[in-house]
Amino acid sequence: MPDGGLAAGGAGWTLGPGARGVAQPSAPLVPGATDHQVLQLAPGASATTPAVCVGLLHPTVRLLARGEAPLLSGLLSGRLRVEVLYEDVQGNVHGAPVLGVALSGLGWAPTLPMPFLVNLGTLVRPDGSTAVAFRLTAERAQWWVDDRYSDPIKAP
Repeated sequence: MPDGGLAAGGAGWTLGPGARGVAQPSAPLVPGATDHQVLQLAPGASATTPAVCVGLLHPTVRLLARGEAPLLSGLLSGRLRVEVLYEDVQGNVHGAPVLGVALSGLGWAPTLPMPFLVNLGTLVRPDGSTAVAFRLTAERAQWWVDDRYSDPIKAP
């Protein structure tokens, strides 16, 4: 995924208010990572990845993420909403929900593979690919996200 680890400072990303790239020395380095640059999302903030071409052989996305909710709101109240953005045949952009990521209280952890291509089956080109972007939104918690992958073989 283009600048999936934010090493280039979020080049190509669309960062909404409350979303920014920050240094996070506590972030684990996954194979191939060269820095500790991560995406920080304040509660309610959203960030959208650059478009990436995906195919039937890469139907999932994974993240390395950590969430932190205010003490009074409880561990299970915050989540990271993940949406896949795609264009229909008329060129209109739509969003479809992907599985959300709930707070675990365990610090940095890889998410489970989140299937998204099943939502877009009718938009896959004859070569088996389509272009998508992902929008990440922090709900009722602050989140740090690093190392996004659309290829499950390279997942953290």
